[in-house]
Amino acid sequence: MGACISITNVGMNTCVTAIEQQENRRIMSTSHGMFSGGGMVGAALASFMMGLKVPILLHIGTIALGILGLVLIVRPSIMLIPEEFSSNKQQAKFAWPNRVLVGMIVVSICTNVTEAPCLTGRLFTYAR
Repeated sequence: MGACISITNVGMNTCVTAIEQQENRRIMSTSHGMFSGGGMVGAALASFMMGLKVPILLHIGTIALGILGLVLIVRPSIMLIPEEFSSNKQQAKFAWPNRVLVGMIVVSICTNVTEAPCLTGRLFTYAR
């Protein structure tokens, strides 16, 4: 679960960075806010569904179909985001991250490692 959240976060940050460069606007914090807001809405919806005793497969299936529909709707817009191409013909070389970036990576890993058991625990509680 934590790995999926991290992959989504990296993908979102990559797209937002490309949009920021193309549009010359700063929207990263808004995007992160919407991501967090979506998590809170999802948690509220899950709690509501648990209260109504909705079967878990129906709940997850409905959410999956909703997400699939949303992806199909926004896909044309996402496909317009330009890919970054380097004008430098040399291959990118590995570089060790600086101390600040390492700190951010450690905090991110700790956050994702703790989120996954919380979310998974909630899912198992719901499945009972």
